[in-house]
Amino acid sequence: MYRKVLSFVFVLVIGLALTVPGSSAVSLAAEGTPIPGGDISGTWTAAGSPYLIEGDITVPAGQTLVIEPGVQVIYQSWYKLTVNGTLRAEGTASNPILFTGSHPTAGWLGIRFIDAPDGSQLTHVIVEKGRATRASPEDSGGGIYVKNSNPTISNSTIRDNFAKRRGGGIYLENSNARLVGNTIASNSAGQG
Repeated sequence: MYRKVLSFVFVLVIGLALTVPGSSAVSLAAEGTPIPGGDISGTWTAAGSPYLIEGDITVPAGQTLVIEPGVQVIYQSWYKLTVNGTLRAEGTASNPILFTGSHPTAGWLGIRFIDAPDGSQLTHVIVEKGRATRASPEDSGGGIYVKNSNPTISNSTIRDNFAKRRGGGIYLENSNARLVGNTIASNSAGQG
């Protein structure tokens, strides 16, 4: 009898913790999935969204990161996503994938494809608030920087990004990226 009462009290307390506004269980679920800096691969699902980026992250050579439709990737500070492997971020017209910075002006350092193999795909994604303001080469490609890589970027929106030097929205170097049906607007480059 004592164990049954104790079990009931335990279940009741856990149930209350999940339903009381402001409880840590509710806030953790509402806040999303924290991603510390380092190597990443696997699948980011809509159920785990938003993904809160807390350091520079890299898809290493030979690895793949798949991002499902509707996922939000929110950089908590001026961090970057470097793709040396394969990135497959494929949203839909009604459920795009968002890459953004949490700070309205500081932004983040964008998506950087460097020596990546063919096969990366950005479809129905929104890339916004990228800021490439470091020393070269991190002064170009505010939203997306592509070097020695050939990703396909289609039906996506690249907006409100800035680069200190070149390519506020997208910058290509020694690359043949396939760009199809994108909206590239309100980006800027140059000393500022």
